[in-house]
Order: sequence, then structure tokens, then C-alpha cells
Amino acid sequence: MRVRAVLLLDVLWVALAARAGGLPAKYLAANEIRRGMTGYGLSVFQGTKIERFEVEVIGVLRNAMPRQDIVLCRMSGAGLEKTGIIAGMSGSPIYLKVGNEFKMAGAVAYGWSFPKEPICGVTPIENMYQAMVSPVPEKAAAAAPGPPSGRLDGPLVLGDRSFGEVRLASAPPSWEQVAGGSATLSRLQTPLYVAGLSGPALELARREFEPLGFVLAQGGAAGAAEAPESLKLEPGSALAVRFAEGDVEMSGIGTCTDVAGDTIIGFGHPMFGEGRVSVPMATAVVQFSFPSLMRSMKLASAARTVGQLTADMQAAVVGKVGAAPRMIAIEARLTRADMQGAEVYRGRVIDHPRLTSRIAGMFLANTLLVRGDLPRENTLQLKATVQLARRPPIVVDNTYSGLSSMASLMGALNDVVSPLAALGNNEFGAVEVEKITADLQVAAEATVARVEAVRLENNDCRPGDTLRALATIRPHKKDPFVQAIELKLPGDFPPGSASVMVCDAQMHERLERQEAPHRYQPRDLDHLVEILREQTPQRRLYIRLKLPDRGIASRGVELPSLPASIFSVIGSPRTTGLTVTGKSLSAFAETPYVLAGSHMLPLVVRPPRRP
Repeated sequence: MRVRAVLLLDVLWVALAARAGGLPAKYLAANEIRRGMTGYGLSVFQGTKIERFEVEVIGVLRNAMPRQDIVLCRMSGAGLEKTGIIAGMSGSPIYLKVGNEFKMAGAVAYGWSFPKEPICGVTPIENMYQAMVSPVPEKAAAAAPGPPSGRLDGPLVLGDRSFGEVRLASAPPSWEQVAGGSATLSRLQTPLYVAGLSGPALELARREFEPLGFVLAQGGAAGAAEAPESLKLEPGSALAVRFAEGDVEMSGIGTCTDVAGDTIIGFGHPMFGEGRVSVPMATAVVQFSFPSLMRSMKLASAARTVGQLTADMQAAVVGKVGAAPRMIAIEARLTRADMQGAEVYRGRVIDHPRLTSRIAGMFLANTLLVRGDLPRENTLQLKATVQLARRPPIVVDNTYSGLSSMASLMGALNDVVSPLAALGNNEFGAVEVEKITADLQVAAEATVARVEAVRLENNDCRPGDTLRALATIRPHKKDPFVQAIELKLPGDFPPGSASVMVCDAQMHERLERQEAPHRYQPRDLDHLVEILREQTPQRRLYIRLKLPDRGIASRGVELPSLPASIFSVIGSPRTTGLTVTGKSLSAFAETPYVLAGSHMLPLVVRPPRRP
């Protein structure tokens, strides 16, 4: 009964304060914070126990960001003298003494690299409170260009040096910048706890996520097993943002600042700064805090999903306890020559415009590399399906081969990741991805071949004839063979000189996009899905004959084969919004090899035979 009454009071003060436009009485406004004030903070350093550390205000950066100060505090206790500020402390609430009581003043959010003392930058609680009660924009406003700086309320003394200005950076400064004497605060990096990733996949994750403000920590997914059933989000508790679960676990780790009813605020800085979001939110268990001269960090893992983050703002992330958001199921089946039978890996990834494609790519890369690098000479067959709600699926069915273990891997990943990225970042509307499946088969043999030479059986023909080309194909470490390919000329093909190209799939696709770029510029969501569904298998040999006519395309509408007089008027460079288009006839022949090479041959087309 008492707990329910406390929750009710929390909801009541938030509602009353929001209606009055003021700050709840339990919070301390930034303009009331002064140098020399003392208090304490709360955070978890191991397990689930919330521990207290002491703080002293040593300065205030006024207007460090638009309408936001940053409070500088020296911390002590809880072993912070040895570890310094710890990545994962973002959101740890800070309470300052005012008279005979302590008021929440803000949350740990910023720090220095290579610190000699445990000094942090604190985001004022009033800015975090505004993030909680204000309407959430669809997308957060972009940050101001250039590194911001704040005016100190007095000289800042760090060790034996004194600073009159502190600059803010989006990422930790380099050693050279630190050694050069620049007093630079940066947002605390968020530990990204990963489990189930192999070494190469972990490096891929590092390249993808560290530029976004994360620092990777590898470990086992023990959070849920070690967490007590009663574990909940409260001021100072570990807060996890779950990105993936299943055979691969990924969670960003921070700290919960405050709870009001079913609403929480945390971090004290943005995760991505994207405004409105819907990302799983979970409790977390801290395995231990890893000390480092550069920057210490918490090693922690997500425990139980308890709701979702709903807002990602400059001063805080905001979450709702309750229903968890939908995640996307992913499943990959792997068959390799060095394995006994197939292995299946399953998981779920967040539905996020920027991250779904990255995490799905890492999941597939991890599946391929879980038994080690691909053979140097390899062939990878991929059939991946991206199932969409209320739309036909996107199917990638292709073969990749080469003399490099990474070339096939990156080619396959690109063909899956690119459509997911295009769907997530399209300009037309949201697309619901229901499931991602992939069947991966790896052979320890390179099935690549070069198109070595091409000969036309007859390069003197008439409209309606069938062109027959003979291509000499030389496979890797095998004898060459001849592949025939045919193309029928239309009956109205104009007489004169022409050119025939016999080429691989990549060249064919490049020429298609050059001749008719408007076909690959989506008009709407359905057209985008249609474009993404088009595939060019790499084992095909193509023959192309460029037609002499040209056309115009505007807003997806094509006017082909225009007379020269009309084309000269419509296609004038003084007219914008128009695209000149071309057209080629093409045909293909299936081969057992991933081909490379192209050849152009002259062709003479005689007038049609008279009846």
C-alpha cells in the first residue's frame, strides 16, 4: 500500500509541476547551484546494489549548450579515486544539500579522458525534467555546428593547472589534445555489452558502433540469470537499452536517474538524439567496473525487459515501464564444408531506422564466421528473405566467390544490409519488417571465371535475325570452355552500324542504371520495394545491344523513341526535371561460375530483305 501511495505521489507532482510550468520541489534548479555545494550520487558498481558516492561542486558551465548548463563535480568514495569516472555511470543521479535536505540536482553525463581526478560533468535535472514532460518531436533538432564551450563561474583548478574555459566535444579527445592542455569535456561513452559475437564480428561491431558514442565490452549473457525477480528501475539502478537478444546479445548500459509513476529518465545525454523512439528498455546487472587510465567502464548485461524508451533527447532518454516494443525475428542457417551438418542461429533485433540493418549485418557476419574465417578460396551461396507486412518479400538469391575470405562475406552482407537500410531511411513512410531469414552455404572452392574472349558467329545481319555470340570462359584453375548466348533482333531494328556487348552481371547492372536512372529513383513506397526486389545473379552471362533511339523521363513517366524534332525541344538543357534515357535489348545465359569481364564487338545491320 505504501509503495502504491509513493507512486501516486510521484505521478501527482509531475502532473502539477507540468501544469504550472515549474520544477517539482524535490528538484534543484540549475541557477541555484553554486561552487562549493556538497552532496552525493547513486550508481551500481557491481551486481545490483546501488551504492553512494560523495560529490562537491567545483564549477558551473553556464550556457554550455542552448539553454543548458553543465555542473562540474569532484567525486569521491565507492573506489572512484582509483577508477575515475566510469563509462556506464551516465544518468547516475546527483543530490546536493540545500539547508537541511538533499535535492536532486542532475545526472552524471560528461567526463575527461586520462583523468587524474574523478571529475564529471552533470546535466541539470531541470533539463532532464523538461525532456520528460515536453511533447516529443518526431526527430530531435540537430546539434549546433562546431564545438560548444561554456563560461565558467570562476577558474577551474585541475591538479596544478587553472582553466577559464571548458570546451565540449562529441567524442573523447585524443591523447595529443589532452597532453596539449585543452580542457575538453566529452559525453560519457555508453558501454555496449555484446555476447555471442566471434572475434571478426566483434571488430565489425566496433567499427559500426564506436563512431556512434559506444565502447564495446564482450562477455557472456548472464544478466537475466543473475538478476533477482524483484529488480526494478529506480534512481541509481543500472539501465539497459536492448538492441538484440537470442544467440547474439547487445545492450547499451547506462543508469536510471529518476522514476515518476511509469516514466523514467536516464543517461543525462542522448543515445542518438533522434527524438521519438521505440526501443526495448531493461534492468541490468553490473558484472564489475573495469578500471583504465584512459576511461574506466562498467561491464554489465541486460536482465529483464520492462518497457521501452520513448524519447531520445539532448538532456536525457525517457522511457515507459510496461509493454515492450516489437522486435524483428532473425534466423540464419549455415552449412560449411568444415562442419558436420547445418547450424541454425536465431535472435531478435530492434526495429530502428539506422540500427536494424547494422545489427542484422553483424548477426549474419557472426553466423558465417562463428567457425572461423571463410576459406581463402571460397564460394558463398546466399538466399535471404526480408518479409514485409502487407507487401511482397525482398529475396536475395545470389552467389559470391573469390580468392579472398572477406570479399564474398562483404558482398553478401551488402546485398542484405543495403535493402534494410533503404527501407529504414526512405522518405515515403515506415515499412514494417516482420522477419529476416538467411540460408548460407560455404564451399572451400573458388567458382570464379573470367570472360576471356567473345566471337560473333555473324556480325553482318538483318532485322529479325538472331545474334549468336560464343564466349570463351576461363574458370579459376580449370580449362576454358565456350558458352553460347543468343539475342534476337527486332524486326524494325534500323539498318546501320551498332555495337554488341557481352558482359558480366555487374557491368550489365551498371549500364541498366546509366541508361534509365529514373527507374531506380523511387516514386513511392511500393516503387521502392519493387526496386529492392530486383536482383542480378552474378552467375549470368549477358549480351546487350543498344538501341539507337532516345527518350525523356520525368517524375517516373518515360517517353521513349521520341522524334528528333520533339526531343530537341523537350530535351533542351534549359528545361529541368527531365532525364535523357536510353534503351538496350538484352538476354542472358546461366553459367556455374561467378563471372568477370566484358567485351564490345561491332555489328552491321543490313536493310530488311524484300519479300
